[in-house]
Amino acid sequence: MIIMRWLLFLVLSSSVFAIDNIELKLDSITDINWQIKNIATKLILSEAIGLELNIASLNLSILEKPLKNIKLSCETVHYNAIQITCPTAKLHIDWKLLDKPEIDLSVTHHFASQTTYLNLNQLAIADGKVFLQAKLTPSGWNILLNANRIILEKLLTKLSLFIDLPEDLDVKGKVNISIKAIGDEIGFQQATIIGQSNNLNFAIAENIGQDVTTKITTTITKISDLEKQLISNITIKNGNFLIDPIYTEISPKQPVVIAIDLIWQPEQLQLNNFTYTHTNITSIQASGDFTTGEEFTINKLVAQSTLTPFQKFYQQYLQTWLDNEFDIKQLEFLGSLQMFLNWQLDQQHITGQLENITIKKPELELTDLQGTVQWHSNDELPSNLSWSQINIAGIKLDASKINFSLTNKNIKLLEPWQQPIYDGAINIKHFQLANLDTEEPIWQLQGVKLQPISIAKLTSTLNNLTGNIHGDMPKITYKNQQLIVDGILQADVFDGNIIMSGVELENNDIVKFNTNIEINRINLQKLTSQVTKFGEMQGLLSGYAHDLTLIDWNPIAFDAFIGTPDNDKLPHKISQKAVKALSSLGGGAAVDALSRSILSVFKNFYYHKIGWGCQLMKGVCKMRGIGITPKGGYYIIKGKLLPRIDVIGYEKNVDWRILGSRLETVINAFNN
Repeated sequence: MIIMRWLLFLVLSSSVFAIDNIELKLDSITDINWQIKNIATKLILSEAIGLELNIASLNLSILEKPLKNIKLSCETVHYNAIQITCPTAKLHIDWKLLDKPEIDLSVTHHFASQTTYLNLNQLAIADGKVFLQAKLTPSGWNILLNANRIILEKLLTKLSLFIDLPEDLDVKGKVNISIKAIGDEIGFQQATIIGQSNNLNFAIAENIGQDVTTKITTTITKISDLEKQLISNITIKNGNFLIDPIYTEISPKQPVVIAIDLIWQPEQLQLNNFTYTHTNITSIQASGDFTTGEEFTINKLVAQSTLTPFQKFYQQYLQTWLDNEFDIKQLEFLGSLQMFLNWQLDQQHITGQLENITIKKPELELTDLQGTVQWHSNDELPSNLSWSQINIAGIKLDASKINFSLTNKNIKLLEPWQQPIYDGAINIKHFQLANLDTEEPIWQLQGVKLQPISIAKLTSTLNNLTGNIHGDMPKITYKNQQLIVDGILQADVFDGNIIMSGVELENNDIVKFNTNIEINRINLQKLTSQVTKFGEMQGLLSGYAHDLTLIDWNPIAFDAFIGTPDNDKLPHKISQKAVKALSSLGGGAAVDALSRSILSVFKNFYYHKIGWGCQLMKGVCKMRGIGITPKGGYYIIKGKLLPRIDVIGYEKNVDWRILGSRLETVINAFNN
């Protein structure tokens, strides 16, 4: 507008005075958002009127560096009482954003309406073409810009010379952009931007998009000097996306449509509506209020999803993440999920509604999971889940329901919970977990009771086994990566029982496990006939493993003994196969010469007592039996009646690795 007024003044002056050339120079012109320095205008008056304009420097507020050496020339200026026109002007801008510094343009100014028309033809940027039409009037202006086949990689390279871009931003592909903008005498009023791309690829930080086909329509409207509204619709028809850690693929049959309506002010953002719709999968709607600036603060955010088919959502957004991060594979889901979010500065609340969820994978099946799960930052709100059945590695858990709360980083059982297992159950009176999602979680179980469960039902390999497992553990605590169990776990089997107590587990850089085990009056005939292939034995067996310590699940220390208990009134009988297995514990000469001569003759033998013990310290097992022999050995089997056989051990200190191989021989004897 200013240049056109100069031009008009010069032309009018030339008609009054006989002047060949007119030159006008100004040091600078300044506005709020721009500044022009060293302006030189020359009007050439010969057979045709010509114009030359030189600007040494143009500073724009949106650019880091000024534009320099701008030259505008018009060989022929058409002038009459109605308008002044330059139909074939040349603009030279030495600007690295442009592929070519020369720009063709035309300018027309109407005197009566004070309207100026400006056309730029085929502005070359990033191997694309830009066309611009502008209309300027005293009351306002409007601009239409079309940019075709802009190569984004080259455009960003050029833009990086003028504005700061993220260092890890990488974009490849072509884009078409159309911009319509209008303003008044004060300034900008509204702009509509339409962008479209095919086969777009981008990467920023750990977020990646490949083969993206998208269309974006955005309208920006000035509400006041401090407020602008943005309404945008984005359609993604195709693409592969990794928005860490979520990976998803979008196809033309199931496009994603995003709608955004927001108002922004300096350091304030109001989200009137955000809708994310993935066709036939899910839709999420949100609104909120945010503080921007040096720190981003969520003042309010409210969001909810539609009732979403869990299997489709899992396949689309969760499957790759769970496979790679947690090695959770071959999952199958049925049922639906709906989510709600209410995030305020002083409190946050998330709710999940589950409907008829079924989860299936190898060795796991959870049927008909449903209920409401609520997490709140401050308040203790009730959550509840119920299920029809859980099958874990062949163990079936029947229907149950649990009521609990999720508050901040804590989980709390709101009422006693019972989980039926076959003919028994697990009862938990109290459970609380603190410091969730930290490196130092703390949790405690109180009043844990295991009602008797049939062992035969727990495992398919022991169908004929009678007996049960039960326990009473008043308190189980996990703190500082250490698990401590107060109470006992007892298995009543083979007319006797096995009791585990004093359980402690540490899981720091190494795993350390401590416990005490008591074996009380096990019926050997039932044990060897129902469970093992060790060879038949008759009589009772008792024993212990005190102060058992495992490091990374390898035995480091213990004091153990198993043998015939006092007051055992059952017959004492042992098979040849069992004798050979037990003799391996005492070394190569464990069976004396007399016993060895009859070992291969008889299949069964009578014994008075059996017993073997080991005290493991510093990698060495100090072994013992049920008594000392005249030659300084120890009895592992002390014979009785005829045919009599004694198994004697002579090695008292044995390397644990060697003894381990012998124990492996005994274990193999149980299984072969």
